[in-house]
Amino acid sequence: MHILFVSSGNSGSVRPVVKSQGESLENKKLRISYFLIEGKGLLGYLKNVYRLRQVIKSNHFDVIHAHYSLTAFVASLSGCKPILVSLMGSDLEINKLFTLITRLMAKYWWSCTIVKSDEMAKKLKTDNVQVLPNGVEMANFTPLDKKECRLQLEWSNDEYHLLFAANPDRPVKNYELFNDALSRLKKKGFLIHAHVLKSVEHDQIPVHMNAADVVCLSSLREGSPNVVKEAMSCNRPVVSTDVGDVKWIFNNMEGHFISSMNAGDYAQNIEYALKFNAKFGQTSGRKRILDLGLDAGSFKNRMVELYNNIR
Repeated sequence: MHILFVSSGNSGSVRPVVKSQGESLENKKLRISYFLIEGKGLLGYLKNVYRLRQVIKSNHFDVIHAHYSLTAFVASLSGCKPILVSLMGSDLEINKLFTLITRLMAKYWWSCTIVKSDEMAKKLKTDNVQVLPNGVEMANFTPLDKKECRLQLEWSNDEYHLLFAANPDRPVKNYELFNDALSRLKKKGFLIHAHVLKSVEHDQIPVHMNAADVVCLSSLREGSPNVVKEAMSCNRPVVSTDVGDVKWIFNNMEGHFISSMNAGDYAQNIEYALKFNAKFGQTSGRKRILDLGLDAGSFKNRMVELYNNIR
């Protein structure tokens, strides 16, 4: 079966999460090809319609898998059929008109739409939707020796280390909240060094997570944040705002803390997480991910089933 992945290519390459998904699915004897959309904004994306149409005419693809709503609009206008669309949390948060168009496309044009949470599924208001959060490559995201990881990264053992699990330059990741909370903790006398996941190679992310005392996410919105599931797979304490499916994944487990968008509350939850880490060292997050079937193997099996049944 030949699958065409359609995704943004403004970074000059396939997004890591899309590329990782494609590579893992090829192990299931699927052939994955890629079409990268170049351009910014709706008009920039629409300029790719003719180019994608020519690719579709010149090749045979069993399924077109578009990632994100704007990309799916281009694929739809290019005449792609059958089309499966993966939406993220931000796809249904842009504005009311955009959400309405997405709902109509999902109901009347797309063969199937994948969303990351039940909340997203309810917003789409259509039947042909599948809730399927991305799975975690458990072999890569696994508990490692903290001292060895810190030695590799040259992190000191004389202070606490927090990992902001996102690029702080992205407004939706809400670094301001994390930074305000950090300032409050420092005023209380905590010796803390903050690190961010910016320009970090994907294979180094598990090292950063295992070296950290607490992994933090303060996003304004998410679908099913991969970094939370990856940190849990490393058995690290996590503090997150109440976005996407995080509350469901955490399920009130010890070492996992949900915060409001208030800096004082976020700082308090980091403090709770630091105390948990000092007392217990690790969480049982990895077991929770496996119990929920959020490992990459389970995800791949469901994706293959979708490809085989799509019409």
